[in-house]
Amino acid sequence: MLDVDIKFTQGRLPIKVKFKLNTINAGLFGLSGCGKSCLLSMLAGLLKPDEGRISLDREILFDSRNNINQLANHPAIAFVSQDIQPDTDKTIRENLLAAYNQRGLAQRRFDFSTIVDLLKLEHLLDFRAQHLSSSEKQRILLGQALLAAPRLLLLDDALSSLDDTLKLQIYRFLHYAHDKHHIGILHGSSMLSEALRLTDFLVLMADGEVLAADSLQHIVSNQHLLGAAGGPAIDNILSVTVLEHDPAHGCTLAMFFGIRLVLPYTPRAIRGNSYFVGFRSQDIALSTHLLKGISIQNQVKGRVCAIIPSFDRVLVQVDAGTTFTVEITLRAFASLEMHENDTIYCLIKTHSIHFLAVDSKPHERLDHVDSTYPMKYPVPEASQ
Repeated sequence: MLDVDIKFTQGRLPIKVKFKLNTINAGLFGLSGCGKSCLLSMLAGLLKPDEGRISLDREILFDSRNNINQLANHPAIAFVSQDIQPDTDKTIRENLLAAYNQRGLAQRRFDFSTIVDLLKLEHLLDFRAQHLSSSEKQRILLGQALLAAPRLLLLDDALSSLDDTLKLQIYRFLHYAHDKHHIGILHGSSMLSEALRLTDFLVLMADGEVLAADSLQHIVSNQHLLGAAGGPAIDNILSVTVLEHDPAHGCTLAMFFGIRLVLPYTPRAIRGNSYFVGFRSQDIALSTHLLKGISIQNQVKGRVCAIIPSFDRVLVQVDAGTTFTVEITLRAFASLEMHENDTIYCLIKTHSIHFLAVDSKPHERLDHVDSTYPMKYPVPEASQ
């Protein structure tokens, strides 16, 4: 559990944040300059809040009233940021072992060679940490963080320079690290798709403040929250399971509450995995009956559960396994002669639907993430 209530006024942007995470696996999302890096730096002990309180698993790490500050170099917290550099006086091996040897044998979570293999660092081990590419630096810092076996891992755009294949492997490993070894992760990014890679729980920031800390579904139900944090104009989020890809017809087929959906062709989406997709309320048409001979492939049957008139439009909420928000004109509403509890069909064009995070798997069990991890990545039995 992470409980944060702090203020910081020394930087370019005053920071005033208050949020609580009962299970620490969250994406920290907001536009560049909103204060994400400053917040993560305070949690990591690199910056000292002016006032407030921070606790991790009920252990008080910072309390300005009682003059407590245990954040700097706290063994429970590891921070990975593009602004941090490896020790250039040491080899890569020495950098990694320095973190690894901070922990006793019983406290270690991952074998040294496992992390080296995961991050593709073997060919660099005997080089000094100088003249490295940004990708190599980020991999080394992530390796140090994982080998330090933290309770809380803070990531500040930590994987942005990595290629997609390696990034996917690392995200899968982080899923495993969280689920199996209970490593808490707070993953900051200015890209919604990246913030959603590990979880559907978001901490939204804008102008130095936390706007919300909640699941993506609840955040999207408040139409202004995501937009205020710089997110895309998406009113509807679905969790779908990919069935198959149909490159010949340019589409990916998926299942949602027993309904087969036709999505844009997305070959990176893995068959059998669950993903978030989103679409705007304006991109849904309504029909009182199932239509034939029409190009729109997705016709989702539901029940009208609310009708909300506005100045020049009507918002219709439809229960179709989850609640869809549909925006139609007053003229369209009048022509449908629609009432609450009526049966209605939501018509959604394929290319109006967008994958929000191709590697996000919100409802997977651990064995779906990668059943080989417990054998490939054991807790070490002997010191390196």
